[in-house]
Amino acid sequence: MWTYDKARAYMLAALRREADAQEQGRTDEVGAGFEKCDINLPRDGDSRFRALHIALNFWDGWTDARNHEWQYYEPIKKDDWPRLARSIASAIEANEDVTDSVVLQKFGIPKQQHRDR
Repeated sequence: MWTYDKARAYMLAALRREADAQEQGRTDEVGAGFEKCDINLPRDGDSRFRALHIALNFWDGWTDARNHEWQYYEPIKKDDWPRLARSIASAIEANEDVTDSVVLQKFGIPKQQHRDR
């Protein structure tokens, strides 16, 4: 399992890299590295990881949307995904909670699943 710092750095790089890739027309790169993160992200309930778990859920949905021609995640449209990814990355970088209401509605994790450490 990764430490918080390792997981945070990995997620920040991935979200930004894939946002750039999609905007440059390389949508096949969306989802690259997801499995490595999924396997290594701790799930012990530590509240520090909450934003990273939301980001992982978002990333999974982003990949799924790409695989299904950008369907099934209304109101999120194809061009919204990179912007939302950067918004999540900014929150993670600042060690803040993800606050975008659409992201939380679609990909949020109940707070009771995380406990303070």
